[in-house]
Amino acid sequence: MNKDIYIIGIGMGNLSCLTERAKTLLEEAELIIGATRMIKEIQAWHSHFPEFIIEYFPDKIVGQIQQSEKKRIVVAMSGDSGFYSGAKKLFIELEKAGIPVQIEPGISSLSYFASRLKLPWEDIKIVSLHGNTENLSAILRKHEKVFAITQGQTEEICKELTEAGFGDIPLYVGKRLSYPEEEIIKTTPRTYKEKEKEPLTVLLFIREKEERFITAGIPDNVFIRGNTPMTKSEIRAIILSKLAVKETDIIYDIGAGTGSVSIELAIAACRGKVYAIEYQQEALMLIQENKKRFGCNNLEIIPGMAPEAIEGLLPADIVFIGGTKGNLLFILKQIIHQKHNVRIAISAVTLETISEVFSNMEQLGIQIIDASQIAVTKLEKVGNYHMMRAQNPIFLVIGQYSCPDKTK
Repeated sequence: MNKDIYIIGIGMGNLSCLTERAKTLLEEAELIIGATRMIKEIQAWHSHFPEFIIEYFPDKIVGQIQQSEKKRIVVAMSGDSGFYSGAKKLFIELEKAGIPVQIEPGISSLSYFASRLKLPWEDIKIVSLHGNTENLSAILRKHEKVFAITQGQTEEICKELTEAGFGDIPLYVGKRLSYPEEEIIKTTPRTYKEKEKEPLTVLLFIREKEERFITAGIPDNVFIRGNTPMTKSEIRAIILSKLAVKETDIIYDIGAGTGSVSIELAIAACRGKVYAIEYQQEALMLIQENKKRFGCNNLEIIPGMAPEAIEGLLPADIVFIGGTKGNLLFILKQIIHQKHNVRIAISAVTLETISEVFSNMEQLGIQIIDASQIAVTKLEKVGNYHMMRAQNPIFLVIGQYSCPDKTK
């Protein structure tokens, strides 16, 4: 293809922030393609009148490039081309079509915002809440500074963080950065009130207080418990370590009880999703209360019993089974029917159940990679004395299913 194709990042929107290289490319372009907001800004700024096409779907942009007779084509992307930009998907589509392209960076909203606040940003954790659901409270427990791109849902985010115990941390709100009506506010999640929803909004949270339970094994007394049995702290810590949860994992907690394991999983998979499957009404209410207490908006509660309750859910990367009501074989069949590589942890308290677990896993081709009996003895004060009181031992089996026709 005898064409010069460029993808450029134009920054936050005000073209006074364009790099000199980006300005030159735009001025020399015969065709400029981009979303409505970018095209309008460029049209108002441009010194001559090339052809403009409003388009933002990558496959359609590729089609426009292939059909055009223009030799010098620029695709304008908001922000920086390497920072949550549509340039990523477009570049893949251009490569598939065999179209060579050059990429020119712009100024990202993060670097601009940090400069306005006079803050270094090498230690800031970056998340996108633009069309994504992430467990922001879990991320704040792990990182002192968190920068979030939003769609303007600032009040909703602040409400969730306040309920999760982060209502009084410093919050910086940046609206319409780089534009003449730019607004930067210092506030807190608890006190922030939205005058008017603005889609071009970024947030910076700074957690000043140290968090004590960053890793697995949240103290039992932090949870709302009721009369529903709860997996204890030490057992949860071992379960999380054996499952080796990634931040982006999709996870099922089958027989979720109070939701203590679900909460730990949702914190670990802060950019993923956890389904808590439970049928008892009191337990469902407890899971909802604990979800609210910990701010786990990536935790979805599924009323009902497996395997029926897991039909139609996203395929799981990890499954924890704490209760089956006699349906273990059918649950495991439903899980592997998803044709997805999955790690499975099953807890049991009886020898009969552990025998069933081994038999079912072997029958279905699930490799048993670890099995343990965990016995925890806790300190208990009796009068003027201290005694060690044993809890019921737990069997924990870890299996790995590798789908024959899928390499993950």
